[in-house]
Amino acid sequence: VVLSNFTSPPRVGETDHGVAFFEAMGYETQVSPYKFEGEAELKHLNSNVYVGGYGSRSQEQTYRWMESTFDMEIIKVGMDDPYCYHLDCMIFPVNPETVMACTELLEKDEIQQIEQHAEIIDVSYDDACSGITNSVRLANLILNSSHIRELKVGTEDYEMEIHKNRRLEDIAVKLGMEVAFFNLSEYHKGGALLSCMIMHLNRKSYEDTLL
Repeated sequence: VVLSNFTSPPRVGETDHGVAFFEAMGYETQVSPYKFEGEAELKHLNSNVYVGGYGSRSQEQTYRWMESTFDMEIIKVGMDDPYCYHLDCMIFPVNPETVMACTELLEKDEIQQIEQHAEIIDVSYDDACSGITNSVRLANLILNSSHIRELKVGTEDYEMEIHKNRRLEDIAVKLGMEVAFFNLSEYHKGGALLSCMIMHLNRKSYEDTLL
């Protein structure tokens, strides 16, 4: 188990508890000597290829350490946007061949590196801020957070949320998938969306070819 090495001050102490827990369960643990905020910053594309985000929360040296320690190839993506500060705010691998990404937040060479391994479905910055890539795949479902029923029709927030939901549904249909929305408005108070609350224990869903 590779554990996070948090930058956010309230979370720094979590690493020691994580190490103790996983070692008690019989796992070998590794902690990056550099800052790394876990699955929110590292997404698996296919084979041994990953995308890793670095900037305000994680350090690029983390991914060089991982490449030298484990059998991994990591496409390193710089992040400096104050709202999309974790990788899952701008990238969501839907299947081994397809990744949703906000290319507005990516450099040209980063886009080219990703396209060597997967097709990019571009999503807008507004949809990224609304959480379109902060999703989780479960079999043929894309799970996503939406509090649309709590928003007033006609407001800017409502229009942004409904645009994100419809865009995600359109993408899902083209990929032979469906969308399930969950109201996580209470968790918004802490800045969390759906994939912030999920850790993949396996990637079995990604082995299924739907089309």
